[in-house]
Amino acid sequence: MYRLLIVEDEDIIRAGIKKIIQEMDLGFVSILEASSGRQALEIAGAQEVHVLVTDIRMGDGDGLELLADLAQAGIRCKTIILSGYGQFSYAQQAISLGVGEYLLKPIKKKNLYDALTKLIAQLDSERLLRPARETAETRPSAYDNHSIAHIVEFLERHYDQDITLRSAAEQIFMNPSYFSSLFKKKTGVNFVRYLQKLRIEKSKMLLLDPKYKIYEIATKIGFSDEKYFFKVFKSVTGITPNEYRDNKERV
Repeated sequence: MYRLLIVEDEDIIRAGIKKIIQEMDLGFVSILEASSGRQALEIAGAQEVHVLVTDIRMGDGDGLELLADLAQAGIRCKTIILSGYGQFSYAQQAISLGVGEYLLKPIKKKNLYDALTKLIAQLDSERLLRPARETAETRPSAYDNHSIAHIVEFLERHYDQDITLRSAAEQIFMNPSYFSSLFKKKTGVNFVRYLQKLRIEKSKMLLLDPKYKIYEIATKIGFSDEKYFFKVFKSVTGITPNEYRDNKERV
């Protein structure tokens, strides 16, 4: 039913991973192999790959570069990143929620099994939700919808952090320019304005509490400059934070 691609530049390790997965009997129609990111890109371009298992470090690059190349080519698949202990924190930071799974090497069979069964369940669910007439050309659109929904959720949880359009695009392995136009198309507002409005909405609750000073509220919602917070607040609401705080009829 599904095809799996293992990308690992060390032949022994790649063969070992393949054997482990074969013994799990998860129903993959085929388990393909690639020894480099370039070869993986060629394979995924020639036939549909549903699950990708890739090492984060290889001789000709890394797994994250491969994911970026696949996304740029419009090739979408579920991903498991394999990371050595030294790169684990890097992998943990780079792979956002919903984009893929990451496992620490040496791989524990149970962890790999759990990750694969989770991704297979996601594929099964997506297949049930997808209309039978949907073609390969429409799948990237579904991926785009999912990606923007993920970023919206990410902003809701991390609006107080230092977030830029580029860093948001990197979360879902998209070109910043493409991400910018896609975000506006899907939400009706550009990324910067969306984040500004979200932060201002969060600030309103804090303004109702007199224990917080204005500069403290600005910091809590992600603004490093109090004056800029005043400017954005007024551009969004039409009044200043102080006026909002004193106004009994909130805007």
